[in-house]
Amino acid sequence: MPIRPALNRMRQALTLGLLLFIYTTELSAALVSGKWYGSFTTTMNPSETLFVLRLMSIGGKLTGTLRFCGHDCGSEQSIDVKIEDGEVTGKKVSFSVATQEPDVPNLLFRGTVNGDSFQFVVIRESPKCKSDCQIGSGSATRGRFSAPHSSATLPS
Repeated sequence: MPIRPALNRMRQALTLGLLLFIYTTELSAALVSGKWYGSFTTTMNPSETLFVLRLMSIGGKLTGTLRFCGHDCGSEQSIDVKIEDGEVTGKKVSFSVATQEPDVPNLLFRGTVNGDSFQFVVIRESPKCKSDCQIGSGSATRGRFSAPHSSATLPS
């Protein structure tokens, strides 16, 4: 008879652990999903590049688009790129985008979300890159451009 109460406690602990995992996973998704506005610079191009991220996170998988805007996100020259290999683990976010450039076929964005702020590094994914492949960094804000870009033209 003493085995049954121990089994019940084990079931309760497993159920609580599963519920906590599901809650944490959904909370991570809520932290990331939405529209983000930001900028980054790279060693290849020291001028600032504006972008708009549209992200959707379900569980630990991240999907969406990255719009490279240059200096004007309302411009017809803005380019939308599909996010690939997106992942969310707690506050950690990573995804890559294809560049159509033979020397740097992919850019990996890796960073941390803290409230409405996303800080990240840009990493070159290339067969030629063997060691320090970080080529830039940037930040984004959920829902709006932050100063000094508050007057930037926004896409619809």
